[in-house]
Amino acid sequence: MNRLVRSLILAASFALTLHLILSNFSANYTSTYERFQQTVSKYQHFVPQGLDDPRPSTSSHGLDRYKWRHDQAKASNQGFTGGESEHDPTRPKAAFVILVRNTELGGLMRSIQTLEWTFNSKPRNRYPYILLNDQPFTNRFKREIEAVVSSSVQYGELEEGSWGMPEWINRTLAEKKWEKAKKSGMIYGGSESYRNMCRFQSGFFWRHPLLDGLEYYWRIEPDVRYFCDLEDFDPFRFMKEKQKKYGWVLSLHEFPYTVVTLWLQTLKWMEKNPHHIARDNALGFVTDDKRRMYNKCHFWSNFEIADLSFFRSEAYRSYFDHLDRAGGFYYERWGDAPIHSIAASMLLSKDEIHYFDNIGYFHKPYMHCPKDPPGSRPGRCACLAEESIDYDPGKFSCLYQWDELMGRDSLARQKEIYNVDWDRVDSQL
Repeated sequence: MNRLVRSLILAASFALTLHLILSNFSANYTSTYERFQQTVSKYQHFVPQGLDDPRPSTSSHGLDRYKWRHDQAKASNQGFTGGESEHDPTRPKAAFVILVRNTELGGLMRSIQTLEWTFNSKPRNRYPYILLNDQPFTNRFKREIEAVVSSSVQYGELEEGSWGMPEWINRTLAEKKWEKAKKSGMIYGGSESYRNMCRFQSGFFWRHPLLDGLEYYWRIEPDVRYFCDLEDFDPFRFMKEKQKKYGWVLSLHEFPYTVVTLWLQTLKWMEKNPHHIARDNALGFVTDDKRRMYNKCHFWSNFEIADLSFFRSEAYRSYFDHLDRAGGFYYERWGDAPIHSIAASMLLSKDEIHYFDNIGYFHKPYMHCPKDPPGSRPGRCACLAEESIDYDPGKFSCLYQWDELMGRDSLARQKEIYNVDWDRVDSQL
């Protein structure tokens, strides 16, 4: 009963919060969200049940249920150095990269717990962690993290110039806009630190010296969940072998009032740099009306696995520098997710972008859970596909747009996952 009550409270809180955020948005967008909100009230499986309190149950670290894996890792690999893969010449030069505060220790431990359980504790994997902070990490933080990982950890502070408002931004004007955004109900509308984070993740994380020499990175955040045992699947090896540049799991519509001039600035850059646009690009994913209008679709970048050569490229650096000078990180609230997504869609061929459908992932309040094909091992994923946001009837998810770009049938996939007659649902809304 307590779990049911918490789930209902979470669903109600989620719907109310997004309603306040979107109350000032365009009529079309509001209409779309209202349909989604109505559907959530009818089909609560869009809000994962029982995940409102993600804390593990027992022990000082809350890791009893996964302790056996770490005991195995220690037994097979004294010192947690890298397991069987340390001397594997085919092993990609890759790491998990995490921007985190000291105050987010518990949330990060919970994220690492499921990442280790589903992937990294296997001897063939054991990729290192790189943790970044705008303040020095405490000794306790380091001690607790090193107790729950099966590989090495490096800690770094952000470099001067990569965090904070650049000198060309008019602070007085920016603060006035923040206050207006806050009053309008925009999420993080009044936050300077959130804007610093978006700018850092857009243009600086890959420049940190600890990432020098890496080929690939997997972004991790506090309080996320990984649900599927990846068995013999290594996303880093897959990216390298298949020559993929950017990988994602969740795709959503961005809140329109956070990116008012982002597409205008993108068009200005494209006009000056047509030679950087990929021939078989994925711009159809982020645009409507013959690619003239930005549809606000983006890959939710709190999960992304990428070839770092993409961010280090002349094209991406030029695009970021143009946006940085335009000031939208601070005069508006441009996020790194739409910037990464537009850049990938514009600068990469669509075949270089990969949807990791087989990785179960939760970042509050949205989840993706794979629909395993017939014959797959039962229990591989500790989640239900019908609880995913992937094909919500209100189309807040952008998997529809991705399917259209890739020539896939969204309706057939939707019916397969949810086993619901959406025509009947629509007629009742």
